This record gives sequence, structure tokens and C-alpha cells, in this order.
Amino acid sequence: MPYFIFTIALFTSLTLKAASVTVPPFKLELELQVGYQVNGEIELACRYERFVFGDSAQYETFTKAPSPLLVESSRLNGQFQKITIKNLKPLFFEYDRPFKYGKECRASYRVEFISKDYALGYGTNPLKPISFVLSKGFYDYQEGEQVWDLGKIKDYLHNTTYSFSQRATRDALIIRILQDGHEASTSPWVHRAVFNPQTGAPYRPQTKLKRNPKDL
Repeated sequence: MPYFIFTIALFTSLTLKAASVTVPPFKLELELQVGYQVNGEIELACRYERFVFGDSAQYETFTKAPSPLLVESSRLNGQFQKITIKNLKPLFFEYDRPFKYGKECRASYRVEFISKDYALGYGTNPLKPISFVLSKGFYDYQEGEQVWDLGKIKDYLHNTTYSFSQRATRDALIIRILQDGHEASTSPWVHRAVFNPQTGAPYRPQTKLKRNPKDL
């Protein structure tokens, strides 16, 4: 009988306990090769484990609207610019509904490096600018009340340098993104900017596609 009471008490305490995540304000600085711009956001989410029969866990997830990061740039020299990325205020999200088991939360971020000069030149949106996306933390759920470890973003976006290597082929420019001279942890880390056959150079990006670049 005491064991049964202890089990019930333990289960109740676990299911009543909330899960939350807090992201404190921060400021990151990096160097970026000119010709690219940056935007980014942080997303917070919480989940609980649904009761199902079987071995596979299933979760119900609740996501807070992404919070945009403030990005500032200033020219350093002819080849690089200084990028400052800021989160100006604490971000908070929690899941506190009672009698839900396995409550967990996470913080994740998405930062995009966008070319000002080169478009894809192919696909359904050929005038879309080439971009490289750095996204981390989307599966990094933790139980309890957590304060997000800023090291998870500083490792990639603080006191570091992003540059780009280019190699021309017969019909495209191959562009690779590098962090401190090594393959960056972006998706993708290499792109093809297909040449305009009339100019022999990559297409220029446009915000809105009006015509197929083959017709330009």
C-alpha cells in the first residue's frame, strides 16, 4: 500500500510540474564577406508525451511565434563587414497544463546568409537569391525549467568569420560557404548559380519573380 501511494504521488508531481525555456538577451558579433546580408529568428516550443500503446513515443507540440533577431552591419574593409546580432529582451515560453506527462521545452534558431548578387537561375523561382541557412536546436528538448545555454549559438555566430569560395564551371558558378575557413554547418553549404546564357554571368536576384530568366 505505501508503495502504491508513493507511485501515485510521484506520478502526480511529475504531471503537475511545468516545463519552460527562457532565452536571455544577448549580443553576437561576427565577420561576414561583403555581398551577403543576414536575417535570423529564435523559436520557442514545448511538448508533452501523448499516451499511446506501443513502443514509439508520440508528442503534442506547441510553438510560439518566432522572434526576429536584430541584425546590424558595418563595413570593416573592402572584403568584410561586421555583423552584430542582438536579442534585446528575455524570451519565455512554458507548458503548464496539469496531468500531462513528459513535458519538455526547447529554443532553436534559424539564421540565413543571403546573397545580394547571385540568384539560383533555375527551378520554380530562378531569380530567388542564393542563401545558406544555419538552423540549430529544433530537437533539443529538455524537461523542467531551463535557461537556454547561449553557447549553443555563440559557437556558430560569435567571434567567427564567414566567407565564400567561388569556382566557375561551364554553365554555373559554384559557391561554398565557409566558417573560419572550414565547411560551414549550413543547409546547404554549397550552391550553384546558373549562368544567364546571354551574359555568361549569374542572374541577379529579384524580390519578386516576374519572368523566367531564360526570357530575360
